[in-house]
Amino acid sequence: MRRLPHFFSPLLFMLLLSGCEQLQSPPGRGAVALEFTFPQQEPSPDSTRNSLTSVATATFNRVHCTVTRNSEIVFDEDLTHVGGTFQATIELEVGSGYAVTAEAYIDSELCYTGTSSVFSITGGQTTTTSVSMVSQYPAAPSNLAATLVGATLIDLSWTDNSENEAGFIVERKINGFDWQQMDTTARNMVSFQDTSLTPGSNHYYRVSAFNGAGSSPVSNQASVFYETLPEAPTNLIAVSISSSQINLSWQDNSSDEDGFIIECKSG
Repeated sequence: MRRLPHFFSPLLFMLLLSGCEQLQSPPGRGAVALEFTFPQQEPSPDSTRNSLTSVATATFNRVHCTVTRNSEIVFDEDLTHVGGTFQATIELEVGSGYAVTAEAYIDSELCYTGTSSVFSITGGQTTTTSVSMVSQYPAAPSNLAATLVGATLIDLSWTDNSENEAGFIVERKINGFDWQQMDTTARNMVSFQDTSLTPGSNHYYRVSAFNGAGSSPVSNQASVFYETLPEAPTNLIAVSISSSQINLSWQDNSSDEDGFIIECKSG
């Protein structure tokens, strides 16, 4: 089982859109170097969450960058992944009104977005600007329902409200004990079966979505009281006492019965 990140170490990398330290551009052109900063701490949106086990701390593996000038798009591409950083080469016309928006993905899940301040490009120079990235937690699942199926399992179902989850965390608590993580599911899953039941106990459940940025708030809580069937009595003996009375005796093999049902037939 992999561990859910409760914080990320400060992550700072330089995106050199010029592709070189000394810009060699024709007159009227310049370049921009971006500093992307990611959150240092990633508390769960649910402040009551226990320390859980789930997905490992992940590193984004795709960054999409859009450069606009006065709201007109002048650059809109995935950045090249080179040696652990993302790099691309671009020359921009001298002028003002530039801004950058960025999206960072872990696999196919959008985990961070950011926007720079408006900046200007000076001819023959590289302009540096900062893009502060914000975590994009998945939306919380809803409509969690728990149903006892037969005598051996509880079936869970919920509504998936997010498009950027890596999966779901299923948690359970028995009676009044602490929440414990049972398992994680794949993305887009909307059901889970619990087969490790405790007789004579209330089983409470909640579900949250997660991605590389962290976990969503939890769903509503659903519960089922699980009670097993009592053991059948044995050694039933019928003794005729008189023409109007028969005494019955048996061995009680259960400790959780509410009583016994006595049936008879004649003929």
